[in-house]
Amino acid sequence: MSTNIQTVIDESNDIIRDSTSGSVDTAKRTRAAAWALREILSRGPFTFQRREKIIDYFPSQSDYLVSTVLGVADFFDVADLRLVDDHDTHFRKITDERFALLLGQSTGRDLYAVANRGGDKVLRVNHVPSVSK
Repeated sequence: MSTNIQTVIDESNDIIRDSTSGSVDTAKRTRAAAWALREILSRGPFTFQRREKIIDYFPSQSDYLVSTVLGVADFFDVADLRLVDDHDTHFRKITDERFALLLGQSTGRDLYAVANRGGDKVLRVNHVPSVSK
């Protein structure tokens, strides 16, 4: 079921039992409804918002601009990060600051972080393959 802003405005009029035209104008109601919807969506991610994306990981590249590489404009967060050919390898989410520290020390293994840079989200990934014996 889809709901548009006018439906939200009409429902709000019913709830507050207001049938007058001048108490709260339509522009204010539209702004309030838009704010409420943004607030609800910010509580996500919800099941309907989840997507599966496959990216090419390059060992020499740790940062991936989400809007470009993933092609997702409404990115919220990573639910699960795995290698395509090795689903047993689980990446651990850490803060961007911790990621930078561990990457600089070359001690981070199978880690990821999501950073905000200039209004854009950046997925930071570091995978160190296990050494086969």
